[in-house]
Amino acid sequence: MNVLSEGKFTAADCDTLGLNLGVETNILRNIESERRGKVQQQLMDILDHWLNNDLEADWYKLAEALRKSEYKRLAAAINIGRFPAQDVLVRDPVGTS
Repeated sequence: MNVLSEGKFTAADCDTLGLNLGVETNILRNIESERRGKVQQQLMDILDHWLNNDLEADWYKLAEALRKSEYKRLAAAINIGRFPAQDVLVRDPVGTS
């Protein structure tokens, strides 16, 4: 199950979450321009970048970033510290989303 599927993210929410995860503004702008109008893909690209570039990425950091982004209920649903953050990203097989 994709833990983040409960959140109804907007493009602005994705940027805010990305900033709270420490993703650089220029990276967020590039992702936004590549994924314009495709918010779920934008969110996945931001999380991909974070996971691939933050050696300390974990559930706690993701939950904290969600809290700061006003997704407190979603943050509370994450079982902090139990799973690596990579488990958050459960992508649909190519061509099925």
